[in-house]
Amino acid sequence: MKKVWKIYTTDIKSIFSNWVAAILLGGLIILPSLYAWLNIAASWDPYAQTDQIPVGIVNEDTGATIQNKAINAGEELVKTLHTNHEMDWQFTNRKKAMEHVRNGDYFAVIIFPENFSKELATVVSGNPKKAEMEYYVNEKINSIAPKITGKGASVLAEEMSSKFIGSVNGTIFDIFNRIGIEMQNNLPDIEKL
Repeated sequence: MKKVWKIYTTDIKSIFSNWVAAILLGGLIILPSLYAWLNIAASWDPYAQTDQIPVGIVNEDTGATIQNKAINAGEELVKTLHTNHEMDWQFTNRKKAMEHVRNGDYFAVIIFPENFSKELATVVSGNPKKAEMEYYVNEKINSIAPKITGKGASVLAEEMSSKFIGSVNGTIFDIFNRIGIEMQNNLPDIEKL
């Protein structure tokens, strides 16, 4: 054990007497710690600065009609996003948006297709269809960004669903109200039967 301790103390003396060895050893100790600290600090709260993540929004929705009421869910969502500051929403057309996501200028692109409102309007018909948004992400920019933009897209889908469900409920209640008024008007005939 004495030989091991002697070798150790000799090596320590050699390191401190040779300034090049001391700098290399210091670098080997400090650089990994600095690297780990920077990575931990960067991913500590990835959702804190999402307002700086550019996400392209493309609205190609042409709208639809439900019970003689015109709706345009894509337009409503764009209006909502203009007041939403959770991400850096960039409103553009499909060609520019896809170019920007390929180049890495946008982390993701969300597209409301032409038939978006029409498919949402099928909820009140006998054959409902699922309305879909197109979502493209550039996974090469950053490993955390797809998760963050995916969260933004899901929040957007939830918001769209709740707003649309509210308007559909309003339409359905309007229909029931009209049915109730008609039943009220026909109440004497119903009572006779």
